[in-house]
Formats: sequence, C-alpha cells, structure tokens
Amino acid sequence: MPQNLDLTQPQTWLARAKSNLRLARIGHQEGVFSEDLCFEAQPNTLTQYAVAGRYPGWLSVTEEEYQQAVTLAELIVTWVENIIKGEAS
Repeated sequence: MPQNLDLTQPQTWLARAKSNLRLARIGHQEGVFSEDLCFEAQPNTLTQYAVAGRYPGWLSVTEEEYQQAVTLAELIVTWVENIIKGEAS
C-alpha cells in the first residue's frame, strides 16, 4: 500500500472499492471464474462472496448472479461517491 494514503479519509476506501469493481467488471475470460469476479464485487449484502466464493466447491455462481453482484456493487459505489460529494441524503 502506498504510504501517502490516509486511511481516515473515505476517498481512500472509495478508491479501493473502485479498484475492486474494475476487477469485477472484467467479466468472463479464459481461466477466470464467476466466483472470483463476485469476490471482487462483494460489498454489504454480497458478503457471501467474501468467503464461500473464494474456495472451490463452496459456492456456484450463475451468470445472472454475477451480473447482479456487479450491478449492486456499482450502485453502492455511486451512492458512496454521492455521499462523499455531499449530494445524497
């Protein structure tokens, strides 16, 4: 982790969330499992992907579930961005 990051600032954590979301958006490529993509998109109600999605045989993710996970993660990131900007109530 770069030493110039201030972990007390929400922008630091938002930047990390955006990085994870970019990885989740990669989509299916050879050798990339849906479970791993969902792991990257695992905020709030998606925490089932935090553990079970990382281990073979613990969780099976459909294409629809993957798409829903990424969509929900995008909505959460946008919501947090708006809060930080002072645009959300």
